[in-house]
Amino acid sequence: MGESAAWVSFTGAEDSKIVDLFADLPIKVEVRFGAELSESEAEDIRHDAMSDLMATGAFSQLVGEADPTAGTVSIRYQVEPGQEIDSYVAGAVSAVMKSNGRADIDVIEATEDISIDPELIRGGASISGCTAGFNVRILGSPQYKGFVTAAHCPNAAGTPSGSTYGTVYRGQHAGAYGEVQKHSSSDPLIGNTIIIAPSTYRSITTVVYPTAGQSVCNYGKTRSAHSCTTVRKVGLAFYADVDGTDLYISRMVQSNGTFTNGGDSGGPWFINNSAVGIHFGKSGGYSTFSQAGFAQSILNIAIITS
Repeated sequence: MGESAAWVSFTGAEDSKIVDLFADLPIKVEVRFGAELSESEAEDIRHDAMSDLMATGAFSQLVGEADPTAGTVSIRYQVEPGQEIDSYVAGAVSAVMKSNGRADIDVIEATEDISIDPELIRGGASISGCTAGFNVRILGSPQYKGFVTAAHCPNAAGTPSGSTYGTVYRGQHAGAYGEVQKHSSSDPLIGNTIIIAPSTYRSITTVVYPTAGQSVCNYGKTRSAHSCTTVRKVGLAFYADVDGTDLYISRMVQSNGTFTNGGDSGGPWFINNSAVGIHFGKSGGYSTFSQAGFAQSILNIAIITS
């Protein structure tokens, strides 16, 4: 994993027993104490604030970040075309900033692009409109094998290129843990490899959670080879159109790359032999993805690693 590292924070006082639990992990983990909020508390506060703002109908887009350690929530907004930043908008912003006594909420007008662009080829009737992500085991009874992709991709995925077997839509999640969906296939050759360039493959052996500054790579069907960049932000939240409805999507990861295109949605983000994410599209012009680790738990799947 090279430069990979991580941190975890706790709201309580420093405890050496907790530090010892992380000492033997294969990556360096910084253990922090005294956080103002838990991760779930910060997410709830951010969600409530962004929902209240969106309900006014005055904003075309909201992007939120939360820092549980500092106890802060930052929300950037764009107003609907033709909407003046008048007393109504100012009042809505002021009300949200005063709405929670546990966190400092900052709401400001965006000075840079915060548009959200799911990179789906519209009108695509099969997986040709998107890119399949990692191969998975769909847990439960009965169990299936298949793949994970983006939730805004067509539910009727058709037959993936390179296979003669059709697929069956098995469910999706678009919300607090990203924007992902799962499909099953009876293809007997489903394994732990991904395409990183035409006729070039890589085995996936682990699943990791991304950290800011980490190197990550992506392959999408619109490009002749995989492209690499670094993680820009972890834990981004915004509203996105999924099946014709604007939904609150959280715990997303924004990269520093801008190389993805329409049709790359659902494709794998990885580093070395580790699964990192499932491609969404762009946020603020930057390539953005859902976290593979959260996709496993929320969809009840296991990314195939052997």
